[in-house]
Amino acid sequence: MRCPLCGTGNRPSRPVLAQELDGGRLQSACVCAQCGLWYLDDCYADRSAVYAAGYAAWGNPGAASDLVAEAKLTAFRQQLKFLVRPAGDAPAKLLDVGTGAGYLLDAASELGWEVYGCDTSADAVRQAAVRHPGRIFHAPVASLPFAPGTFQAITLTDVLEHVSDPISLFRAIRRLLAPGGTLLVITPDVDAWSRRLLGRQWFQFKHEHVTYWNRKSLVRLAEATGFRVVQVRGNVKKFSFAYYRQYFRKYGFIWPIPQLFEAISCVMPSWFGRLSFANPVTGELIAVLEAAGESRR
Repeated sequence: MRCPLCGTGNRPSRPVLAQELDGGRLQSACVCAQCGLWYLDDCYADRSAVYAAGYAAWGNPGAASDLVAEAKLTAFRQQLKFLVRPAGDAPAKLLDVGTGAGYLLDAASELGWEVYGCDTSADAVRQAAVRHPGRIFHAPVASLPFAPGTFQAITLTDVLEHVSDPISLFRAIRRLLAPGGTLLVITPDVDAWSRRLLGRQWFQFKHEHVTYWNRKSLVRLAEATGFRVVQVRGNVKKFSFAYYRQYFRKYGFIWPIPQLFEAISCVMPSWFGRLSFANPVTGELIAVLEAAGESRR
């Protein structure tokens, strides 16, 4: 196996329990000693079937869509504070890569950004286009119909871990960013203490997560593709109790966490489920990168 980031040859060295809709699958991960990237030994296999309708709603197209929307909007409103909208009369343009149902675009619109999104899931594009007509593209970044340097900001949240060719993705993003523009990245952190504690049962090990990043590998990716690292830190999200309950119904094999959430929900009043609390153990990185020099073509 060749590392998707640096090309170093590696052999599978770590067992991981990659979560599925119906349980878990024991797989092997390679750990690159050169750049620090972890990647599944079948990271180049076709996973398009995973992203069918209902993927974001825990495998059920009608499951708790209000909880998803509420949680996503709360998280994105907080995370977008890392971006500074440029001053001036011209509207600042933001592109959300892997936009899903478009919740980040909703939050960015509230802050005054002129928003656009793209996704390779036709179902996700249909959902986002309802609220952002004419601004959602069913296409990968490299195929978008925009001139180099069009965007002042690009967001890549919960996407990088799904990508087996990160170099090409970042080069395509770099091309669309204006010089000095900002790329916001959120992705699981394989060096997080939660991963060290849970081992191969870490909640971020999923069949569709084919690459796993840490500060070292993310900085290497950024610097290799024309970005300057502004900051990298642990990500904090705020979710409701009801959201966690639904989440663990899908990713629920880490006993006894799902059972505890179900038991508590049976004895607490309904309003309790809507209470939100900050979660500092998301096992994620949030990184702010700046496009250095001239925009690449």
